[in-house]
Amino acid sequence: MPRISDIEDKGKEGLDLPGLPWFTRAVGSSLIRGGIYLLAGEPGIGKTTLSLQILGEIARQEVKVLYILTEQSPADVKRVANRVFKSESPDASREIGTNLFVDTIDDLEMLPWLINHRILPRDSEYNGCQLVVLDSLQGGGLSSAVGKKYRALLSFIGTAKGTGITCMFVNHVTKSGGIAGPKALEHEVDCVVYIRRALRLRPLFVPKNRFGPALLDPLVLIMDEKGLRESPHTSAEANAVFGYSGIGDQFAEA
Repeated sequence: MPRISDIEDKGKEGLDLPGLPWFTRAVGSSLIRGGIYLLAGEPGIGKTTLSLQILGEIARQEVKVLYILTEQSPADVKRVANRVFKSESPDASREIGTNLFVDTIDDLEMLPWLINHRILPRDSEYNGCQLVVLDSLQGGGLSSAVGKKYRALLSFIGTAKGTGITCMFVNHVTKSGGIAGPKALEHEVDCVVYIRRALRLRPLFVPKNRFGPALLDPLVLIMDEKGLRESPHTSAEANAVFGYSGIGDQFAEA
């Protein structure tokens, strides 16, 4: 067996996100080709918006990307896309419109067929897609008791990794704040991105990351009409006020 000093580190080829430097900083690198990412958060927190922002960043570089829906309709996503991309330049809008594909599936068991028949064959519609986002796992009925669906998901992950296709799975969280679905799912992915809600702010954590350090102190985001962006309120602050009491029985002075 080789010594650790003898092992060659070839590095990882990535998909750059020049318009989302805060996301690149959070996950420690570009999106790694063949990497499997899990984006988790409660409903309405901005997972679809962030997914479209990421897909748009890749698509405007003349790279095919695919957004697979299990819950929303393409028309629902088109409305979000119109809001997120409305300020794009004509050239960028054209590239996004050309290279961002949207499809739907009714069941997670369709995933192996999808990648083997509609993505990998050279003459298939989605051949050449470098990033696939599945929104969401729960829409396909994934739970700890659904063995066939989970095995289909694992088959899809294995094929994507082997062919260098980057994947991002959108996932819900439970009422207690844990990531929904079988616990083993977290072991199969390379990076977990977790968004929480704090009034108008969206703290983002990366509790697991095989491509860089975990991000346990939150990156604070804020949502506006263009999508998620880094908040100017980047860190919490606390102030202490010292005072004394004793002006009669009813008053205190600070």
